[in-house]
Amino acid sequence: MTLKNPYRPGRYVAGPQFYGRQDILHTLEHDDYRGAYIIGTRQMGKTSLLREMERRLPAFYVDVSYMGHDLPRWAKHLQRSIGRKQPTYVWLPDTTTPAASDFFDLLEQVAHAAEENQQKAWLLLDEAEDLMGMEEAHPGFLARLRGATEMLPALRLTLAGYRSLLELRQAIPPHYLSPLLGGFISFVLPPLSAAETTALICQEKMPPGVQVEEAVVNRILIEADGHPFLLQRLCNSLWQEGMLQPPDETILYRISADAENVFPADFELLSGVEQQVLLGLCQQKESTFAEIETTLRDKSYHLSKSLQDLVDLGFLYRTSTGYAISSQVLGRWLASLKDSGEMPAPISDPVVIELHSVDEQEKQLEELLEIHRDNLHHYEKIKAQYGFDVRLHVINGLEYEKEAIQKLQQDLESLRQRRKEEQK
Repeated sequence: MTLKNPYRPGRYVAGPQFYGRQDILHTLEHDDYRGAYIIGTRQMGKTSLLREMERRLPAFYVDVSYMGHDLPRWAKHLQRSIGRKQPTYVWLPDTTTPAASDFFDLLEQVAHAAEENQQKAWLLLDEAEDLMGMEEAHPGFLARLRGATEMLPALRLTLAGYRSLLELRQAIPPHYLSPLLGGFISFVLPPLSAAETTALICQEKMPPGVQVEEAVVNRILIEADGHPFLLQRLCNSLWQEGMLQPPDETILYRISADAENVFPADFELLSGVEQQVLLGLCQQKESTFAEIETTLRDKSYHLSKSLQDLVDLGFLYRTSTGYAISSQVLGRWLASLKDSGEMPAPISDPVVIELHSVDEQEKQLEELLEIHRDNLHHYEKIKAQYGFDVRLHVINGLEYEKEAIQKLQQDLESLRQRRKEEQK
């Protein structure tokens, strides 16, 4: 029996069509956390990850952008979602009564029922950067959301979005000392690994799978790296009656054209330094850290973090001696952007503080320092639970928070020293 075309470009996947992300899923399903947020570029699989959680757990998915600012609509959506889950999770509350009309009341009912039955429940918010607009439309929404994570022990909140989601790290709801994301665990959704990519290409979970020559697998890996959408798009184009054909120039041109729907918006969210790095590397096989540093117009004290962010976001990968652009498709798009000279204006680095007065800067630095200390404390608690078998994302989280705290402490000291000198 020949497998029907299993590739789904541009649509979320779940169940047997979902590949990779097992370490992130394990953490989100089993660790004792209050909330988590996932940063990823477009078409990197954020929605698929949340939908897979929704499939496996008593979890309720909400697309914030699609649902808009209509809270009664949120409540109706959650009510229907609970109804669909009740046959599987019989402990869920009956929400068919007319009184079940407030979104947060429904959420409390679910969380209390979970707690009484020694279960957990997840609220999954996709396109979560739009929560800033929700707060403008409904002042106090973020405070209620933050309160739910603190007052309902069985509730787990998971947010996913683009890099602009980081604005919520500094969004402090009224009557709270900490921002919405304070103490949340965080992930940057990376490309799929080579093994995960190969499994997706060959559709190993769906017997009899897809027949693919090793040379074709390697070519797809070079062209698309582990980018889920580009992989699905390329494999869909190569599909022919249970087999994948070698890509020709026509197909590669078509896939390169898709880059215009994938990369530009995320490229604009990068800082000027990060954009310079990518444009400098786009026509190179690879470059060392020192070579990259010499190409920058403005020296950056946080180049190491910028490079790591570009790796985490899937723009770069590490070689044995340096860094290289992650895929041929991305490299061609960057080269065309560079040749056109039509460069988008970069935004500031999301963690860079641009305030005027020394007092304002000091206050902002102290608030950020408190956030990172909270996050560090949370990672340390998770590390203690693992014993000797500490997961990589926990180690990376600990190191990042320690570096961030050290840098903020240095910035605070410099700022206070400057104030003393100005007062003399």
